[in-house]
Amino acid sequence: MDSSTNTFLLLILVFPFDGIQCTETDEDILKTPFIEPDEISDIEDLFTRGSSEYIFVNLLIDYHAAKVLCNGTYGGRLAVIETTELAEFLAEALSETNLFLDHLWVGGKGINRTWYWYEGGTIISPIDKQLIDLYFVNHTKSVKATDRNCLAMGRKNHDVPYFPELKCDVQRPFMCEREAGSWGNNGTTHPGWIRIGNRLYKIFQERVSWVDATARCIMFDRNSRLAVLTNYRESQVLGRFLLIGRPSLENAWIGAKHYQNHYAFSQENIVLSNSSNPQGYPPWRNGTVRKTKGCILLDRHLSNITYFIEARCERLRPYICYKKDLSENDSFVDMLIEEFGYRIFLNKLPWNGAKSKCDKYKVKYEGKLVEIRERKVVSHLIYIMGENKTTFQHMWLGGIYDSKSEKWFWDSDRSLVDLNQLDWLVNTTYFENVEKYNTCLNMDRENHIKAIHYGTVCEYAQHFVCSFSREKLIQLKTDEINIARQDVHGEKTTFNYFSI
Repeated sequence: MDSSTNTFLLLILVFPFDGIQCTETDEDILKTPFIEPDEISDIEDLFTRGSSEYIFVNLLIDYHAAKVLCNGTYGGRLAVIETTELAEFLAEALSETNLFLDHLWVGGKGINRTWYWYEGGTIISPIDKQLIDLYFVNHTKSVKATDRNCLAMGRKNHDVPYFPELKCDVQRPFMCEREAGSWGNNGTTHPGWIRIGNRLYKIFQERVSWVDATARCIMFDRNSRLAVLTNYRESQVLGRFLLIGRPSLENAWIGAKHYQNHYAFSQENIVLSNSSNPQGYPPWRNGTVRKTKGCILLDRHLSNITYFIEARCERLRPYICYKKDLSENDSFVDMLIEEFGYRIFLNKLPWNGAKSKCDKYKVKYEGKLVEIRERKVVSHLIYIMGENKTTFQHMWLGGIYDSKSEKWFWDSDRSLVDLNQLDWLVNTTYFENVEKYNTCLNMDRENHIKAIHYGTVCEYAQHFVCSFSREKLIQLKTDEINIARQDVHGEKTTFNYFSI
């Protein structure tokens, strides 16, 4: 990957099968001993089966964005898997891909606990009962199963398919299905990213609708979205780049859209006032909103001042993507589950680094590297690892092994770890010279919903979670958001939590 432009090398994979003719049957395909890729990609893999192509795309987006991207960018649909034979083929393909994929969005949705295959907004067929009985995931009763109306597909035990039911707004990779086709990159007006403060921007000259622009930003860079502009200076600086780009552009889509009574940048929960403040933000053309529907263009063609212009979302215009520069910052998600609060860090650190990060919240907010002192916390962490907006396979716990006493302790207060609360992995190949270094407590998962706990080397970099009481995390986030908003706007705001 070229770090200066943050573009990805996209290679299409074609997987040949010996002896397959155009009249092949499902049975013929299943006789293939294994699937062997010709080339390697770092973001997507493509598998062929008969006249269909199945594209595994390693971008973390919600179900509805995946549906848009499959149609608008890949010329197809979210994969429809109508037979157990196809499910088993795709599970085998997942076992052979070079991408690290847990599970991916497919084209299934549930209505009143009845599941259907969809193309766009149209029902194709009910999902086969045999497929449901064999491969749907039975969720633990300790985690609520409400609002799990969108379907994903993964594999367990190497190449056995399974279908987890998920909330539609969680972020996952996705699987598209199409007939033979191809795609290309869109042209930009400037090499590299345009830096304004701690945000990076890129202007694309292709003319698309606002909805298609949201999908194209994600496709270009998994961390980017339609542009967010938080003050007058940012809008004027970026407007000048519209003018001096090659080609020069008059206007382009940014990420603001009308919701209920206001325009808002939903990506950062920024609600725009209907009138410009004394500093000129938001930069409405006449100092006030005139049209209470649609999406926002950043526009410079009317004068030397750059304005926010209301427009129909269906209009075809260039667009501007952005991403935050997280090179020196943490990336995390906050979640409230029952009486607990969890801060889920998406960057990886060794155990001591994770502990130090959580200890920063200890005095005022009683934060600590997450500990399992009651069984329901295991269910919470399984949900965090595999079913919410994030997904990962391993995470640090706040347990440490004391070789002198030969016991495990929770680091926060040196109390003994109750091993009966954990799903301890039995090691049948113990070697003292190896195991003596496995002194930091780790949580893993298998088959999507089964927890495994064991000690591992503390120097490994892994995801981690800081835990709080529900009230303390709300207090922490409120303090952080108000400080940030006062720095930018001189006013307070509210914050939306993921809560189950």
